[in-house]
Amino acid sequence: MQKLTLEIACFSVNSLLLAAQNGADRVELCADYFGGGITPSIGKIERAIKQHALPVYVMIRPRGGDFYYSDEAFSIMERDISACEKAGAAGVVFGLLLPDGTVDVNRVKQLVELAYPMDVTFHRAFDMSRNLFEALDAIVACGIKRILTSGGYAKAIDGINEIQQLIEYSAGRVTIMAGSGLNDKNLVDFFNAGVTEFHASATKFISSPMQYHNNRILFEQYPGMQHQMQTVDGNQIAAMRNTLNKFKKH
Repeated sequence: MQKLTLEIACFSVNSLLLAAQNGADRVELCADYFGGGITPSIGKIERAIKQHALPVYVMIRPRGGDFYYSDEAFSIMERDISACEKAGAAGVVFGLLLPDGTVDVNRVKQLVELAYPMDVTFHRAFDMSRNLFEALDAIVACGIKRILTSGGYAKAIDGINEIQQLIEYSAGRVTIMAGSGLNDKNLVDFFNAGVTEFHASATKFISSPMQYHNNRILFEQYPGMQHQMQTVDGNQIAAMRNTLNKFKKH
């Protein structure tokens, strides 16, 4: 049976270490949790790669928001991919769309070629495309072997039928990795739908050790989060790993 892969989205090097210790197979390294993930600093990328042998896939997303990018933004993505390759990243994660909601095939192909020999995942820009099956064909034509998707819904459990249809439609041409809201309780539903790669954030928040608070100033756009830090829950990751290991024995 094909190996069941657990990928954890990490927004810090400490999160990567916790993910590795608790059974993750791979990490997606990002910055800006509340913005949905953007490209982390080169310092964070280099430290993450040096800290552990776990494969690090770096988010290549120059800004939050939608997935249509200007020439300047595209140039930044090119430079970030080159920096990731130089730093020793195992892979990169990106997605580009045209204004009409189709995949920006020309630019995606350019980035795939630039990224080689790193692996490439097309992220949830896929879920924002106008037609998932049309987008899948375009992504395969670009030479990408993995798509992260929630089936076009905010949470993957709501798009599980679409995910199963995408797996069947792909006919092995591309790996469909389910992500958004996965946990040890619902993994069985995705496994039964044919999913073999699982993406989760396993998020929890911890208090900053900062003791003095100037409450007249708010730098964090989410009230109450200014002195909280996002990390991963090692227990959640371990529970997901244990669940996946049980599936492998079937």
